[in-house]
Amino acid sequence: MGKLILVLGSSTSLGAAFVKEAKKRGHRGVCLDTPILLMRNDEAIASWLHRNVTRNPDWLVNCYGRNQLDEIGKTPYQENSRFGAGFTNSLLIDNVTPLYWMINGLIAEKFKPMRVLSVASQTYRIAQTNTAMYCASKAALVQLSRTMARELAPKGWVINCLAPGKITDTEMAKLTDAQVLKLRKWTKKQADAYALRGVPMRRFTTRAEVCEAMFKILDLPAYINGTCIDMTGGA
Repeated sequence: MGKLILVLGSSTSLGAAFVKEAKKRGHRGVCLDTPILLMRNDEAIASWLHRNVTRNPDWLVNCYGRNQLDEIGKTPYQENSRFGAGFTNSLLIDNVTPLYWMINGLIAEKFKPMRVLSVASQTYRIAQTNTAMYCASKAALVQLSRTMARELAPKGWVINCLAPGKITDTEMAKLTDAQVLKLRKWTKKQADAYALRGVPMRRFTTRAEVCEAMFKILDLPAYINGTCIDMTGGA
């Protein structure tokens, strides 16, 4: 029998590619297209789990994430009434809390321990211009995973992160590229040349390559727990 995989962010470019590859390998994905952060309370999460998860998942995969480039000193301060926080965007909340609330809900609803993998980003340790909130959110996601592994490993949970560099064939890459060109007044060739200077392999990665790494990490020995594996072409 294949694995039952709970996929956060299944509608993202990477999430959709992962679900497609999972089906090819004989697994089944329970896909969550709407971020769990939109229902941040115990009753809503419990209701969603009861409706959509028929047996205990083997894996929880978090592909959800978004980015918005802003220049420090020129970012408008706007009230975000949904979260009561005064940020133009809610990257810290959007990119971090889905994982926390889903695991919190699974434990509250008495689901058995499982393997968890979140796709972070090399920006958790490599600072990039015009991405302060995004870099901070990925660092927070990695630290959240490490902390949860420390707390839940004694109960049988295995929680890790994968931190890829730029994934060329995703919608996020396209949107980010467009913002970079606008902010820095570069051509795409100039932007790529600048980014590749820090990548020894002199190329970016792809969804297929990242998905392959994800499956391999999920099958690693359970003693590899609470870590973040870099996938940066040597950067």
